[in-house]
Amino acid sequence: MVMKMEQYRRFSDDDRRLLNDLTSKHQRECGLREDIIREGEHSPDIHIVMSGPACRYKLLENGNRQIMAFLVPGDPCDAEIFILKEMDHSIGSLAPSVIAWCRVT
Repeated sequence: MVMKMEQYRRFSDDDRRLLNDLTSKHQRECGLREDIIREGEHSPDIHIVMSGPACRYKLLENGNRQIMAFLVPGDPCDAEIFILKEMDHSIGSLAPSVIAWCRVT
């Protein structure tokens, strides 16, 4: 994740260490097509894709998923949670993935 972010800004060693600590403390493995956050939920955490592909999607009335965006390692899943009271779409894994989360206070 730090390498991806450093495409935009160079970090000091202390900043790099802090970011690595934040994302390594809380991680979980997700299986194939597993929901990370569902539409309608609210989370006090921000989730970051550490490995594997994920997507933003809406569940259609016929049960199909409409993928709105693909997420790759280093992408935040739900940065918009700061402006939304609840998620207006779902986030799910497309293959086995690792997701980190950080509590936002």
